[in-house]
Amino acid sequence: MAGKVRHFLRSSPRAGLTPRRGVANFSQIIAALRHLNLLPAVFFLKSRADCNLALLAALPRLSPDESDEEHRRFNERFRQLLENHPYLRNHRQLSSLRNGRVAAHHGGQLPQWKVLVETLMKEGELEAIFSTSTVAAGVNFPARSVVLSQSDRFNGREFVPLGATDLLQMTGRAGRRGMDKVGFVIVLPGPYQDPRLIFDLLHSTPESVDSQIQITFSMVLNLLLSHRSEEVRDLLARSFATFQNLEKYRELVEDLRGLEEDVATELEAAGCGDLNTVLHTLSRKRQLEQQLKQAQLEQRRSWDALCKQAYLTPGRLFRSKKRELFVVLTRESRSGTEGATAIRVWPQHRLRRGRLRKRWLRFAKVASVLDVCFDLAALDTPEQWLESVLSIPLDTYPQLEMKEPLPYPEQEVWETLKSRVQEATAAISVLPCGQCPHLSKCEPKKQSKFREKINKVLSLRQRVDDVTNRLWHEFNRHFHFLQEEGYVDEAGRPSADGIWASQLRLDQPLLVAESIRLDVFPHNDPRMLAGLMAPFVTDRESQSESLEQLSLKNPKLGQAFAKMVSALHPLRRRLRQSGFAANPLSFWPAAAIYFWIAGAKWEELMDISGLDEGDLAMLIYRTADSLRQLEGLTQSHPHLAASATEAIQRLLREPVQVPN
Repeated sequence: MAGKVRHFLRSSPRAGLTPRRGVANFSQIIAALRHLNLLPAVFFLKSRADCNLALLAALPRLSPDESDEEHRRFNERFRQLLENHPYLRNHRQLSSLRNGRVAAHHGGQLPQWKVLVETLMKEGELEAIFSTSTVAAGVNFPARSVVLSQSDRFNGREFVPLGATDLLQMTGRAGRRGMDKVGFVIVLPGPYQDPRLIFDLLHSTPESVDSQIQITFSMVLNLLLSHRSEEVRDLLARSFATFQNLEKYRELVEDLRGLEEDVATELEAAGCGDLNTVLHTLSRKRQLEQQLKQAQLEQRRSWDALCKQAYLTPGRLFRSKKRELFVVLTRESRSGTEGATAIRVWPQHRLRRGRLRKRWLRFAKVASVLDVCFDLAALDTPEQWLESVLSIPLDTYPQLEMKEPLPYPEQEVWETLKSRVQEATAAISVLPCGQCPHLSKCEPKKQSKFREKINKVLSLRQRVDDVTNRLWHEFNRHFHFLQEEGYVDEAGRPSADGIWASQLRLDQPLLVAESIRLDVFPHNDPRMLAGLMAPFVTDRESQSESLEQLSLKNPKLGQAFAKMVSALHPLRRRLRQSGFAANPLSFWPAAAIYFWIAGAKWEELMDISGLDEGDLAMLIYRTADSLRQLEGLTQSHPHLAASATEAIQRLLREPVQVPN
């Protein structure tokens, strides 16, 4: 059989089997599997909607081989389970489960329903479960067979082909421990099925296990509670992620070692000493030379701008790059660009309704500053003003000689620029390179093979350092931001705010902590507190406009949300400027949680939110988990913790409650 299948796959086109229109006849498929003694089975389907449609296609149950005693026992067990979950008595898929012994199991369903389905499946009461591929790595259903209807999966953004691990997770559900000696996998033809891909994955090597460690603000604060920075660096250097990175760049490390040996031999022959000392000195020398070059460039560029800022005062005559003559009225900055509001006096002045016409020019448009400054305050009318300016031919005024010292504060800025150049020059002069007789070998005026080796060693060392210390660099980036925000003190330890903020193990801990510091969260309104916490637990787009329209009946929520967004705007801007993610805060989660905790009915909330009941339940559970973080702040914020406790109790009510 295996040879025939292999021959068919090799001779068939890559695109897979011919798509079939409509929904597969799952009733007949289940009947065939029952006839072959291949039940119970788990069907992996493409989407939640496909799972729900499959329930309809699986009815009626064909040829049930079941005695009256078994049927009575099943109904009795079913009744017992429903007593623990009374809300499920009106579940829309209840008839399929009771009459067809089949059920759908996916993320869009209530946790209570999934617990019921899992219990019946583990007790051997169900014949089939229709599920999405996401459950493959989750619940361990005891099934004899697995049926694959597609060769792709949804990764949260789009559908992508299955990987070897994905297929292994799915096929690993086939075969019940202690009951089956072998499990069966059935590949079902369909429009999203590629049997050649399935065949290749079954014979492929296992995928590597990659580290998923991510440096977060909460992690940094918690590490600093018990470790010094040097100890954290050592921990990160010995992490699995660093080990994997070095393994990926093993060839790079080996090339570096070989090249270092060659360079060390040549340096030893030249009497230059230790390789690390030489490379450190050369690296430092190049760094200082780059700093000196940058400082000199900035000094040259700044001189002209500082002179214009110092001398383009009211009444000063200047020439533009178009050779027009202007007189400065005021200095004015627009959109961060320095400039001046002036009046053109040559080649032709203009009056508008008896007033002199003004123009704003940025300093970059100024070609030269002339050595004359008119006293504009002593002139009353435009005519007097023009007469005073034009009393002497304008081309007789010489160009102003701009030299030190400049007026304050421009001279102070210039002194700072000069000191940077002097400091870099002094730092270079103390390096041993200036007196080294072998400098021409390391830093020849022309390119040489030895210099190419030196450059390559320095480049490879930098790349290896980036790989080795990638987590450390990321830790430092988070550390410095926390220090700037006041959560870490100058000694590198968590501050008073940092200690309580370390307990906030959330997706956006800094935004929540800032809300607490700014007193945005109410201390005596559990409903409002829960509503304001909800936007931090999801970044999904708005599902329905009904929630926002409904919130108009209670403007208090909208005002509180707007206040929170406004208060957090500066921090979100600083986060983005520092390269950190700052997801937008949506209003709809706040409205959904607010009305749920206010007593809204479950069916009503589902209708106006547009969410599947499983997604709505997950929003409530995640909000409750976030509130538990606030509940732990009994020492630093006792009133907020008490309000969070009450909010949790009001959130978790039927049909959303903590599963047993």
